Amino acid sequence: MKILEAEKFVTGINEVYPITIIKFLLNRQRILNYFKKVHSNNIQDSDKFTVDNSHCPACSNKSSQGQITCRPHSTIHRVLTATHVSLDVDSKCYFHKNEIFKFVDGKLVIFYCPHTKLIRGELTDSKVRKINYMLVEGVSTIPNYEIKEFTTLPLLEQNMRCWFNETFSIVTTPSRSRDFSNFFLLLNKKREKNRENSKFVKVPNFLRRGRNYD
Repeated sequence: MKILEAEKFVTGINEVYPITIIKFLLNRQRILNYFKKVHSNNIQDSDKFTVDNSHCPACSNKSSQGQITCRPHSTIHRVLTATHVSLDVDSKCYFHKNEIFKFVDGKLVIFYCPHTKLIRGELTDSKVRKINYMLVEGVSTIPNYEIKEFTTLPLLEQNMRCWFNETFSIVTTPSRSRDFSNFFLLLNKKREKNRENSKFVKVPNFLRRGRNYD
């Protein structure tokens, strides 16, 4: 099985974290369906944010803890102040660090991709695929980015590996529909060598298939 390395892949594009590419492949169908919801104005109020965070309760709470903004407003700020981004020519989505975003009918839609190393407790399919949706109101134009283009459709036909956490790497696999990717987890090389002395996260069988290919 030939496996592409996400860490190597992102060296050819602009400022995108490897796990963001993986999250897009795992959620591609969901992301494209969400754009359709935005087009039909079928969006929950909890998904809606404004650039101005002066009335944001979460930001106020963070401020009292010595932090600047909540996660959604940090994401909005990062997207709007970015200078170098990447554009997937297949989905027309922009990528920057942990964010995937696109303007739909003059509305800015952002998907924040939390890293899998932050998962706590039992590993589940939904936790691995987790992304956070947000629709940003009051933004009508795309900043003047320096853009590097790439394509994701060929990646849906292949296997791509990415660091998942200290114990595992994640490997994408083609789904039957080719609309998104499935995945499995592999023990990292160091963990494989020291498995008798290591403390492992319990992983359901459907998440763990095979061994390390290094």
